[in-house]
Amino acid sequence: ENTIIYFWDPQCGHCKKESPKLVEFYNEYAEKLDVEVYTVCADSNLADMKKYIREKKMNFINVNGPRSYTTDYHELYNIFTTPVIVVLDKNKKIIAKRLVSEQLPEFIENHKKMREEKD
Repeated sequence: ENTIIYFWDPQCGHCKKESPKLVEFYNEYAEKLDVEVYTVCADSNLADMKKYIREKKMNFINVNGPRSYTTDYHELYNIFTTPVIVVLDKNKKIIAKRLVSEQLPEFIENHKKMREEKD
């Protein structure tokens, strides 16, 4: 139903605080809210990326932005700092940007209610 894209960097101090919160959100709400999480690492160093993913237990689909199919993701999503959380609806349209993990449950529930009222 909803997709979360999380842009992060293993050297980013704010990411080191946000990543565990996103893992906690995912473990608690992924099934309840029908949410998938994908992450994009902004650092091209694969060893650092893999180590960070293991340490933070980020059991999502994780990709390396600089080594991905399209390296202009910064401009596509207007991402120039990390961490950034982007929420997409079921049609993969951006419905929120720059939320923190603690805001996700309420935002997604409210968006779902609003959509149901429209239908």
